[in-house]
Amino acid sequence: MKAVCALLALVTYCAAQTPTPCESPKQWEGRLYRSDRTHNTNVLAKISYDEVNQRGRIIEEVQEGSTQSFYDVLFIHSVNKEYRLDLKTRKCNVTNLDRPFRPMGVPPFARFLFEATIGAAGFPGESLIAQTWDGEFEDKCKRSNIVLRL
Repeated sequence: MKAVCALLALVTYCAAQTPTPCESPKQWEGRLYRSDRTHNTNVLAKISYDEVNQRGRIIEEVQEGSTQSFYDVLFIHSVNKEYRLDLKTRKCNVTNLDRPFRPMGVPPFARFLFEATIGAAGFPGESLIAQTWDGEFEDKCKRSNIVLRL
């Protein structure tokens, strides 16, 4: 009887350890650097994100080979518009957005895949835990998402 109770307690404890997605801040700013050596392209950008008003802004510097371009892009999902200003030519293009607004972070229907430690795990403040989640939106757009936590 004691063994059954211990086994039941162990199963309950393990089930309680199932990771749940954390919620992303509703508004934030960040920086992005992306490099693609196969296409000889580098992108340096400042990103502003506003989930409350469903909008985002990216100010980017794009270097393709020896050509450099600068853009200021504003996405306003509430009116379904994208404003792209070429900062070199001062030309502004206004287009309809062809994708829905998707909140940043892990969607509630995502499935936990695994967790890993990045950095020196034995030293305080020198590592972080990365969780990998997977899911598919209703429009069948595949999305894998990595969430980093301190």
